[in-house]
Amino acid sequence: MGVRSKSRSKRRLRETTPTPAAAATATAEGCGSGVDLISDLSDDLLVYILELLPDARDAVRTHALSRRWRGLWTRVTALRVASSARPEFTSAAAGGGGVGAEWYAAFVTDALALRAAETEPAVEHLAISFNQQKCGVKARDLAAAVAPSIIGSAQAWVRYAVDHAVKSLDLEVRLPLPTSFNNPRRPPMALDQLPSSAALETLRLAIGHAMVQLPATAVFSSLTDLSLERMAVSIDGGQLLTRFLSPACCPRLKKLRMRKLRLKHAGMDKSLLSLEAGELSELSLESMEDPLCLELRTPNLRILQIACSSIEELAVYFAPRLEILKFPDQLPDRVDVVDGELPRLRILRIVRLRSHSCYYDIIAPELLNDDAIHLLQCCKSVRRLHVSLNIPKKIEQVSDIIKGRIPHLPTVTILTVTIFLYELHSSGDGLADILTQCNNLKYLCLDFKYYIVTQKNLGLDLTCHHQDHWKSQEISLAHLKEVEFKGLRGTDCELWLMQSVISSARDLQKLAVSFSPNYRSEDRSEAFDITSLVGDGVWTDCHGACLSYKWRPYL
Repeated sequence: MGVRSKSRSKRRLRETTPTPAAAATATAEGCGSGVDLISDLSDDLLVYILELLPDARDAVRTHALSRRWRGLWTRVTALRVASSARPEFTSAAAGGGGVGAEWYAAFVTDALALRAAETEPAVEHLAISFNQQKCGVKARDLAAAVAPSIIGSAQAWVRYAVDHAVKSLDLEVRLPLPTSFNNPRRPPMALDQLPSSAALETLRLAIGHAMVQLPATAVFSSLTDLSLERMAVSIDGGQLLTRFLSPACCPRLKKLRMRKLRLKHAGMDKSLLSLEAGELSELSLESMEDPLCLELRTPNLRILQIACSSIEELAVYFAPRLEILKFPDQLPDRVDVVDGELPRLRILRIVRLRSHSCYYDIIAPELLNDDAIHLLQCCKSVRRLHVSLNIPKKIEQVSDIIKGRIPHLPTVTILTVTIFLYELHSSGDGLADILTQCNNLKYLCLDFKYYIVTQKNLGLDLTCHHQDHWKSQEISLAHLKEVEFKGLRGTDCELWLMQSVISSARDLQKLAVSFSPNYRSEDRSEAFDITSLVGDGVWTDCHGACLSYKWRPYL
């Protein structure tokens, strides 16, 4: 009986509660039994709800709900428009990307015009994203034909943001590459006549496959965060870029990111970018597409990351506050710390070193490690260090170029050494020189990268021929608490190295050992036994990893 009454109550509730469509219709007609609780909210709350919508087109559509909603979307302070969020802008039904692009540009332009008519409150955040790189092959020529109009529209959108005191502008335009060289050259995105702005704080310009003319006289007095991506700077834009990043244009710039930027002076093999920014604290350069020489005069720079091989020369003239220096890919060909010291540097990654010179080296052997050694000498307070050590084959080695050259690094407490080897028994060459200069380590990671063929029929020799078995190496790691060995192949040389490191640690708390994915148990030396490395404790098999084990002492 009670169950029947409960079911009947639910059925009555469903019959008396209108569907969302019926509620919207009742709201629009001003009648119906449903109660429109949302429309009874204040204008400020409704505008706040509209600002949470992922795309401005959704906010504009609420204009058709009822008179209560009309014009409310023009009061939002944050507008986001993304072509990927609206299939009609890029679908084949919309002209295969050509007409769809025109629709998109027209919608954004009209929406901004309607929003400009509402002077209060002002637009604070504007994000516009248009991506046509993934359109079909048949539609690519049509999309390329409308590219000039898209570039012109994007130029107008930047002008809108400056004229209407927008605080944050994120503009991303990705255009397809032309399928034929017969297509006319795309006009540049002309921002050279852009007026000054005292409101813009964050600016991201990502203009793919297009030339951009940077502002020539404008001043952005409040800009603190700037990102320039994918664009190509016009031939005479090297000076304009330097001026754009200087205190004369952006006196408060604190964070700068340049990614996939093309910058090349006419008649020069390399571009020179001299960056003088008094307030800049973070600088990131990623995948720069042309050879570049970078000069830094940045007294407040704290974080510098260069993740691109095209930076051939780096000259640090003045960066006394630099704390984090990262080269995720590789060190530039030349690094020069002109003032001689980076007194506050705490994290340094990666420094590339060579253990030996080879007969095919073009550079003089004594110069191969010079920049890396000089950089280490300038970092007297570094605490976290990542070193890359390249050890060539024995038959290619000409002379030892690292022995006795590594400076004493007493402040380093966290050390990671990635060792690149081309044969099984050479890890001691150069590695001992690094470890002997870091005698206050608390954490050590040795990551072995073998570049050798592992076919069984090659008959790999797993017997190490080092006569001293690391016994003559004076390694002092009394403060070492945690050690990791990665990419092992199971050779005697590896085992003796591990024994030498661990025996010098007086109070080891954690040991992690993992083998290379190419490791085969039948190739391992019979004497290789990791359980003999440490005393009493607990070994744990790390399931899901490739032959990975961890050890901790008994509590």
